[in-house]
Amino acid sequence: MSGRPELLRLASELRADLASADERALGLSGWTDRLAVGDEAYVPAGLLHHLYTAIEAAARRAVLTFDGSVPGGSDSHARLLEAASVEVAGIRPALFSAASRERLRELLDFRHLYRHGYGIAFDAERIRDLARRATALWPQVRGELEAMARFAESCGHGA
Repeated sequence: MSGRPELLRLASELRADLASADERALGLSGWTDRLAVGDEAYVPAGLLHHLYTAIEAAARRAVLTFDGSVPGGSDSHARLLEAASVEVAGIRPALFSAASRERLRELLDFRHLYRHGYGIAFDAERIRDLARRATALWPQVRGELEAMARFAESCGHGA
């Protein structure tokens, strides 16, 4: 088989990340019109966390495969989002548009709070608002990730 099998594998992995994120976005859609009470807030908060994590995993795979490395260090998550949002001339298109990057940044900030904010009580209105914004953003980001999967597949076949 000719072509670049690592890019065909990337396309398959990106689609697996999409399927995982689709499930999280679907679950999150049930929280856009209701306030989570007490510990119930951990359900939509977890879905927000997992949705962003699936998106970030896809970005990490694409950047690592095409660019050869991913940012490291204490601000690596933010730098990965930036790197994924920039075209690398002759190598790959930008994975995320500037508009998506700005909206994803809010989810990244929440992911950080979720992972490191031990003992915090989630604000029900903020969680609902984030659920609304995340589910509204998902179709655009999903399209951008699918476009990258198609690009990787095309390159993998040698087109």
